[in-house]
Parts: sequence; C-alpha cells; structure tokens
Amino acid sequence: MDPEVVALATTFGGAIVAAMATDAWQETRTRVLDIWQRFQPDRAQATEQMLQMNRSELMRLSGDSRSQFERLLSEQWHSEAVTLMQMNPAAIRALAESLRAPQANQASIRQSGYAHNNSRIFMAGQDQNFFNSNE
Repeated sequence: MDPEVVALATTFGGAIVAAMATDAWQETRTRVLDIWQRFQPDRAQATEQMLQMNRSELMRLSGDSRSQFERLLSEQWHSEAVTLMQMNPAAIRALAESLRAPQANQASIRQSGYAHNNSRIFMAGQDQNFFNSNE
C-alpha cells in the first residue's frame, strides 16, 4: 500500500478522535459525513451512527481508559479511511482537504492601539496574564 495513503489515513483517524472532545467536533463530523456521502453513500448513515457512538463513549471515559479508547478509535478511523481510499481513489484528495482548516470560517482580526501621555496598551490575540512583581 502507498505510504502516503497510510500516512493520510493515520492523520485522518487521529484528527477525528482529537476533534471529538472539542468545539470543532460538529464541523469535523459534518466534513466526515460529507466525504462518506460523496464516496460511499450507502454507508453514510452507518458512519454517522458510528461517529455518534464513538463520541458518546469517549466523552464518558477518563484517564487511562480514555487514552486506550482514543488509540482504538484512531486505529478504527484509520482503517475506515484506508478502505474508503482503496474503494475510491478520488477520496484521497477529499480526505486530505478535510484535514485543512477552513479558510472561509476564519475571522481576520486587526488590532490598533494608540497610547497618549502616560497610558499603556495591552493587546493580545489570546489570554493575557498580569502579575504584580511587587507582591
């Protein structure tokens, strides 16, 4: 089997599992289902049910059990991706594209600040933490 296909399937499986416990889950789920609907429409409903069951079980677990289950799920989705790509080579491109972050949904942020006299400006694109060095 082509090493690039194996690597893509591995990355795809890991990305699905990683997204299950994040805010990105709904978008990831939609992307996966779109791919299956396009290339294996007869398995799209079963794939949707499998994704839902996988996520429900993952969210229920913690600690070592969760880590083991994440590895199992990654392997399972690796296998699903390999099967899909073997049955339809055009799915290779779709799977690769699904791993890219969507450009249309990303907001562009521009920050400007002007300090006058003795003022200060604190700007950040993420969290800021302030500590008083006198304490």
